[in-house]
Amino acid sequence: MNLNIKLYFSLLLFLIITLSIFPETVILKSGKSFKGSVIDQNIDYLKLKDKEGNVLQFQRNDIHKVTYRDLDEKEVNKIVDVANQKSESSANASDELNDDLITGLMEQNKQIIALSNEVVSLSRELEKQNQRIETIEKTFKVAPKRIRWGVVARSAILPGLGQYHWDEPIWGSVYLTTFLGALVHYNNSLNNFQKAKSDYQNDFRSLMILNTGNAGIVFNFLDKNNLSSEYKKTAKSLNTAADVLVGVFLINLIDSLLYRADKDPVLTSDGKKTGLNLKAEVYQMDPFALSSKPQNISSGNVEYKIGYTWVF
Repeated sequence: MNLNIKLYFSLLLFLIITLSIFPETVILKSGKSFKGSVIDQNIDYLKLKDKEGNVLQFQRNDIHKVTYRDLDEKEVNKIVDVANQKSESSANASDELNDDLITGLMEQNKQIIALSNEVVSLSRELEKQNQRIETIEKTFKVAPKRIRWGVVARSAILPGLGQYHWDEPIWGSVYLTTFLGALVHYNNSLNNFQKAKSDYQNDFRSLMILNTGNAGIVFNFLDKNNLSSEYKKTAKSLNTAADVLVGVFLINLIDSLLYRADKDPVLTSDGKKTGLNLKAEVYQMDPFALSSKPQNISSGNVEYKIGYTWVF
């Protein structure tokens, strides 16, 4: 134990003597050097006492190296040159690194610009596709279908009128012309039937049988048969014409009961919609007249206009 303590104090005494004999050398980054003994130092500064007893203080940022031996001018210059070479090499390396970084950033910038241009072109193409899809959807959009009672009512009044009202002029023309043709045919068949019926019922030639003899009886019988067959033929034609007329009417009515989609609103030449229109206008009598009498709030008149606009 005593031996360790003696050894420790011996080393401490040796260091103190050595430091006092061999002064330290402080080399600054600027290339200057100062010799003396370090009397105080910390992380911010270092104090050096030179041979004349002057105390010099240096900032740690300005110090390049501190050596605990006495260096001559050549050794100091050598250390400074090595430090400068290292700083230059590190500066060149940093410059090369900066150049590499700049080149890399420029390449990345080009790639980003190319990607942004591609994104813009894709967005425009997507917008065009969306517009095409909207156009297709509008073109092939299926509107809700239901029975249109307005078409049914008009078709019940006159076949084809409901189809004309619902922007179906072709079918309206077919039903209207077919119905009118069937109606004319029925009228002709009715006239022929009435004439044949009148001829058959008003035949008085049978009263002349006694004067004509046996030959008159034969001719009268044959003529009566002809009138009867004509009467039956016209009756059958009338029934057929009636069936055709009713059939055309029923087919038209069945067609009017079919489900139909919404149609575009029909406007008149002056831009009015079809249907009932109600309009009220207030007219104030002499609104800018100056008078000393109090204004009567009921002065003036109100005009109501009621109208109905339709398109056939």
